[in-house]
Amino acid sequence: MGSERQKQDYMATIADTTHKALSLHLQATPNNSDAARLALTTVLRRKGRILDALTNSLHTLRQNLTPENQELLDQLADTHSQLATLLFQGVGNRSPEAYRQQIANLKAKANELENTLSYRSAEFLSEIQPITIERVQQAIPEDTALLEFVRYKPYNPKDEENTWGEPRYAVYILQANGEIQWQDLGEAEPIDVAIREFRQALQDQQSNIQQAARQLDEKLMQPIRPLLGNQKHLLISPDSQLNLIPFAALVDENDRYLVRDYQITYFGSGRDLLKLEQTSPSESAPVLLANPDYNQADASTSSAITSAKTSTRGNRRSMDLNNITFGPLPGTAKEAKAIQPLFPEIDLRTQEEATEYALKQVDSPSI
Repeated sequence: MGSERQKQDYMATIADTTHKALSLHLQATPNNSDAARLALTTVLRRKGRILDALTNSLHTLRQNLTPENQELLDQLADTHSQLATLLFQGVGNRSPEAYRQQIANLKAKANELENTLSYRSAEFLSEIQPITIERVQQAIPEDTALLEFVRYKPYNPKDEENTWGEPRYAVYILQANGEIQWQDLGEAEPIDVAIREFRQALQDQQSNIQQAARQLDEKLMQPIRPLLGNQKHLLISPDSQLNLIPFAALVDENDRYLVRDYQITYFGSGRDLLKLEQTSPSESAPVLLANPDYNQADASTSSAITSAKTSTRGNRRSMDLNNITFGPLPGTAKEAKAIQPLFPEIDLRTQEEATEYALKQVDSPSI
């Protein structure tokens, strides 16, 4: 419920306890396995939660339920809404006993609906089950390592002034078998500087890209490699500025790009692995869109652009869409021609047929 701003404000209320959980482990008790489990569990449950809310996973879930179960899900959403409103309003003119009873009744109703839906739908059960390290670990393939990066602010509980230290980066490593591993990577500022220099080098053909890639790898991946063993598939969940870099383009101490030694898959959070356990049947053949002609947008796309120009005024992420132009992408046309023979039944859309409207009309393609 609520706007993106409200979601961010809510998550801000628990940000301090997230940083404290990480500091308790990484700074105060770095060799304590219980503290490590608390820290990683906190990260898996909270990291990227706003993105989860904005992608509306319940809407996707609803599409995979029977009409009868969709109605139960609507009842559950309405019950949660009533409960949230009641808790927000407070006791008001009610007696404390009546207020407590109303809350208890709504919670009992929500619990009953959840139990019914969990029994009927594996997808719903997966959605509401608590995120645990064990569940995530079971979803990690063999010969694979999950790298859960975090940016945190150190907190010293003995500091009477209650001040926070400079932000730092750390990583938690989880494999299909074995215990949690971790590595504090140091203060965030030097790593962020190396990230900016690396990105600038990627944009400047005259720069020494390999040198910049090596300097960033030295701060970011070199401390981690001894913990990976022989794992060659990395499931990387970046954080903060780490979301802006291609890890495969980093260079190790042997002057080898990481893409030569690792297969890399990106996740918003390690808990995303749990979503892969539930698959929906495909309703149509693969669809391929390539080399769109932005100058020949169809009527629906033009209408959407006009609406966007109007609605983004005053929005904090607004931009002047009148001045935006997009050139052709001939390289994607070549890619499409290379891919098409692999899927004889593929639905290929190019040029004026490759539109947002056309994509939104597709019904659950296999790819």
